[in-house]
Amino acid sequence: MDRPEGSIEYLVSFPSPVVSPYEVNNTVPLRIFIPDDVTGPVPVVLVTHYWGATDLRVERALADELNHRGIAAALLTLPYHLSRTPAGKRSGELAIEPDPAKMIATTTQAVLDARRSIDFLMSRPEFRKDQVGLAGTSLGAVVAALTYGVEPRITHAAFLLGGADLAHILWTSSRVQPQREILRRRGYTEEKLRLELEPIEPLTYLRSRTLSPTFVVGGRYDTVIPRSSTQGLIGALGDSRVLWLDTGHYGGIFVQRRLMREVASFFASEFAGKNYVAPPKLYAPTIRVGVSAASGTGLNLGAGADIWRSDARGDYFGTFFVTPRGPQVFVGRSLGQGLAIGASGSTHHVGVGFFWSAVL
Repeated sequence: MDRPEGSIEYLVSFPSPVVSPYEVNNTVPLRIFIPDDVTGPVPVVLVTHYWGATDLRVERALADELNHRGIAAALLTLPYHLSRTPAGKRSGELAIEPDPAKMIATTTQAVLDARRSIDFLMSRPEFRKDQVGLAGTSLGAVVAALTYGVEPRITHAAFLLGGADLAHILWTSSRVQPQREILRRRGYTEEKLRLELEPIEPLTYLRSRTLSPTFVVGGRYDTVIPRSSTQGLIGALGDSRVLWLDTGHYGGIFVQRRLMREVASFFASEFAGKNYVAPPKLYAPTIRVGVSAASGTGLNLGAGADIWRSDARGDYFGTFFVTPRGPQVFVGRSLGQGLAIGASGSTHHVGVGFFWSAVL
């Protein structure tokens, strides 16, 4: 197995505190990376991955950056993912089901697994007990937010592309449309769902927690974790360091290494007693895939990147995109829900019409 240069890797496992109906899900693997050039106890960061992860490459990249700064990392596999996936299922398929009782059970298991992981780490002489970090991405950030709300041993936390208000996420996210439709058919509304999910809602616990240094990375055009939910998390965290990417939920992949460096720099600075200052901007291209329908140019499917925006929200924007009929430019006004009205043109034709797009 390849390991990051300058790291010592260990794999441990333990029984989950929660016994689920699937035996394979009840053993929790914890992959630990420790800098090989330090003596004495070091800070440690517990890392949780995104929904549907099929590997831990992103988390290993963060572990590498942390190790280079003298910080250990422990990568936690969430319920129903990777080696915890039941036979015949996809990684993460059972992690979000259209049943509040099952969502509560799975999320509770994830949080208790995280706390059991901290139990183990704190029992080891290699790690400092006064410098315990937590970092999560997407679903991992939601789990991390809830864990941070109930686990006082966590001294620092970073949340990437996550949010709070689970009912709002489930009721608006572009990623869970099938689950949402089933919930609707079963008579659920957003408010009814919010009441039932209160036991696992991060906001339920964050408001009463003694807050500590945190770092939040959000996507301005995220439709998987809506921006309003990320803003809700930021508000509950108080004086959090914040970095907004000009992307949707997936555009951070284009600046993954730089983003991991910023997260590692946050922990390194704060563990050293220094105030981390988030960069005012981390350039990431705003990549769109969409369909334009305009007079003179017809219907075109394409992908491209924004070349101009009027403001941070992108109320007005210009996109250069490539279609099977050749390159085109669209300039217009956003109407919401990915729909915009404006002018679309190529070297041969210019027309007025609509452009529907999704930002990666």
